[in-house]
Amino acid sequence: MSVQWVDVRVDDGSFAISDNGEIAAETLDHTNGLIATMDIGAMVSVGIHTGQVTACASVTAGPPETDDFAEWDEVAEASVYAPYGELRVATLYFGPVAELPVLSSNGPGWYRIRVSARGRDIASSDSTQKDSAERYSLTCWPAPRATSLIIRATDRTGRGLRASEVKQIDAPAPSVPASADPQAELNRQSILKAMRRPE
Repeated sequence: MSVQWVDVRVDDGSFAISDNGEIAAETLDHTNGLIATMDIGAMVSVGIHTGQVTACASVTAGPPETDDFAEWDEVAEASVYAPYGELRVATLYFGPVAELPVLSSNGPGWYRIRVSARGRDIASSDSTQKDSAERYSLTCWPAPRATSLIIRATDRTGRGLRASEVKQIDAPAPSVPASADPQAELNRQSILKAMRRPE
């Protein structure tokens, strides 16, 4: 089966994996530096700010049977929720990329997406590139919700996004009103401490 590579419009440093056009940007989680998950769907973080990247997408029954990632700079997997069953690669402002398939092969539910990326460090993050050298391969299959997985991490773009997420976690928490539940505050502090990287 031949792979169809197509141009995908990028705005604000990303393109979407959206379900029925939903983009819940306020729920973004950039933890793995490549696939920023949301309550519905996800975003793929790219190197350029605006322009076009090249991407392909495929649907499989289960995880891809490969461990050869040498041609990619970054590879990550994440669970993506598609309550409408219309999961597609999409631009932020102009809708789905018609040439790429619907990724939610089993209708509404949870899916696992593996994204492989290369070329994110070639141009600066605030640049506009009509035809950038960035390439993305997406593979999607039905699977229960699971923790995100970083398979390969070698580019500066991903490192910067992961570091930014850690800084947000490590930021001082706002003061808690005296009327707040003390046990809830202890639980919150324990969770924050567990999420911090060891020194």
